[in-house]
Amino acid sequence: MESTAERQERHVSRKGISSRHAAAHDSLSCSRLGVAPMFIPPELIREIAESIRISDRESLRRKTWEQWHEESLTLIALSSVSRIWRDESLPVLWSEIFVYSSDYAELDRLEAQVAKLLSVLTSSQSEASYAVHLKRLSVHLALKSASGWPSPILTHNLEELISISSRLRYLRVWFNADWITLSPRLSSLIFPDLKILSLNLLPSNTRRPQLMGEFLTNHPGLEDVYLALGSEFQGQDLRPSNPLPNIRNFIGTLSEMRMFSSESRLTAVEVGISHRRGIAHTSVQQSFVHELSLLENPLPYVTTLCINTPNIPFNRVTLTALARSFPSLEILTGFQANNEYLEFLASDVESLSWCLPRLTALTMHLETIGSEQANTPTVAPEDIRAASVRLLRRLFPAISQARIVIRPKTRTDRF
Repeated sequence: MESTAERQERHVSRKGISSRHAAAHDSLSCSRLGVAPMFIPPELIREIAESIRISDRESLRRKTWEQWHEESLTLIALSSVSRIWRDESLPVLWSEIFVYSSDYAELDRLEAQVAKLLSVLTSSQSEASYAVHLKRLSVHLALKSASGWPSPILTHNLEELISISSRLRYLRVWFNADWITLSPRLSSLIFPDLKILSLNLLPSNTRRPQLMGEFLTNHPGLEDVYLALGSEFQGQDLRPSNPLPNIRNFIGTLSEMRMFSSESRLTAVEVGISHRRGIAHTSVQQSFVHELSLLENPLPYVTTLCINTPNIPFNRVTLTALARSFPSLEILTGFQANNEYLEFLASDVESLSWCLPRLTALTMHLETIGSEQANTPTVAPEDIRAASVRLLRRLFPAISQARIVIRPKTRTDRF
């Protein structure tokens, strides 16, 4: 089995593709051989360390615990080269923490790890604790079964970990268990530098949405927000207070979007339809159009929209509803491409040319049917593409790009 040292060395070697990483690798090699490493300016060492801890918006959104752990091993290896490497690498190492568990059976071990982590952060021997370097924090508990009940110590320590992280710019809190009661403590905290927030607190309960509404209101500096708070979250109740005046990017549901007023500077949106009880008889088209009508229309600054609920048809009804809500769209993704789409394009669409006059890029999803081994598109992709090229300009005069993405139909899509 590969040792930790071997993993560290392998990772640094792989990272050594760039000249900066190569310099770090040479210094590590010299250190192991007992040869004095060449002098590298501290500024360059910090730049090398920061290039390892990937922190751009899109990478943070998709980063897994395994990726974070691999980055951390590399930074630990760099910190062992010399004192100057340690001084420049440790702040980057502690700039991001990722707490993760996927199984109740692991919670005792997780409790011990979080307790140790908290101790190190609050009792470091340096002039300032490591907590001052913490800029990005992820707490992700995706528990697969509810076969146990954790100690309240874990919840307390998680609360403490979040509360001492006063300089956070990025916070991700995901959990799927009712026993985790972080919401009251979290709602009372204020992070002055917070720019990116990702909250997935499902299953929801009657108290969480209100508490998270308070948290959002307390953080007007947020620019990127991902929400999954459940149907109990009443976004329209927050609208009068204009909770997120600096918001630019939003991922959530149309129901959660009700918090935004028509003056909102929101520009990029990825949304789906809320899952609400008691409306199983309502079609996906009806739900989509209804939820659009409940927004404070129009939202004139939104230029990019991705619809992440499958099977929403692209027709006269959905297009006009969309245009009333987002009249300035330039990029649109997510409608379903099918025979109805072809028939719609072949109809008298010129009368709808007022809809989305700025649209330049359209991406449609082509669903497939059949077994997972032999998925067959419901419509021939070449037919869809040919029709799109020929007919879309009649509807969208400014369009310059149209794509069809084949998307396998999942079991959940069929309901």
